[in-house]
Amino acid sequence: MGHVAEQRGLKARVREEVWFQALVAAVASLTKLADFDQWDVIVQYDSDGGNVVEWLSYNPGETLMGGEWDKDIGDVFEPGIFNPREVMTITLVVASSIGQPSTNLATIATPNGISASAVFTR
Repeated sequence: MGHVAEQRGLKARVREEVWFQALVAAVASLTKLADFDQWDVIVQYDSDGGNVVEWLSYNPGETLMGGEWDKDIGDVFEPGIFNPREVMTITLVVASSIGQPSTNLATIATPNGISASAVFTR
């Protein structure tokens, strides 16, 4: 298992593979969130080739490739909508391997301005 970082409702767990999982909670928000293909998911990380800033595209229900992300809300109320007090698991797959040791940043932002960021180390 890797390291865990938490900041503003985003928890990032880095594993030994190239991808990591983030658990996002609707913290103090009364806003329902959807339109996941409109979200900005950006990861800044150190790779063997230097510093990389990568925007990931949403790929629901498929096997993820490098540069993609998917989510699992596990909801029973209003499926497909991220409601307040629900927890979302987001899986992010970056295109290059994350260097060791390194300090990195993951940011998730919705079209209506709600965002969460977390610093993670490897």
